[in-house]
Amino acid sequence: MDKLQDPFEVWDNGALTPFYPATEDIVTWLTDFFMRTGARKRVGTQWTYQGKKYQSENCPIPIPDHSGLVYPTQDLKKWIVLNPDSTIKFTIQVPKISPESSPEKGELGQPQHKRGGPPYIMYGEGSDGDRNDCRFFFEDPEECLAFISRK
Repeated sequence: MDKLQDPFEVWDNGALTPFYPATEDIVTWLTDFFMRTGARKRVGTQWTYQGKKYQSENCPIPIPDHSGLVYPTQDLKKWIVLNPDSTIKFTIQVPKISPESSPEKGELGQPQHKRGGPPYIMYGEGSDGDRNDCRFFFEDPEECLAFISRK
């Protein structure tokens, strides 16, 4: 399967920045970027797939292996995983990990990638509706297996 290319964050003034810019100090880099451009808010994501440009106002972040993108719903209860052509691949919901879990009361948190980890594993820090200190790992993008570890 082809991978997405050239993912950029889109800002409220139309500026584009790469995801994870090469810098030792991201706070200084962003402060300088905001001062230079006047940008204040991220409003979307842009990428290229098979020569065609795509853009989403949901601000999805690329899965590190560039096999797709992922974004949380407003309530953080679901992650929407997109194919590189912007179609929905699957939806991830808060898993029931114990008899006490109440997924409808839980949240997945923001999707993140562990630096230095395998390029397809994403995780979120949230709640299963019973415990608040859950870290959910989604390690197989095709099957979306989920497990939990305590912080």
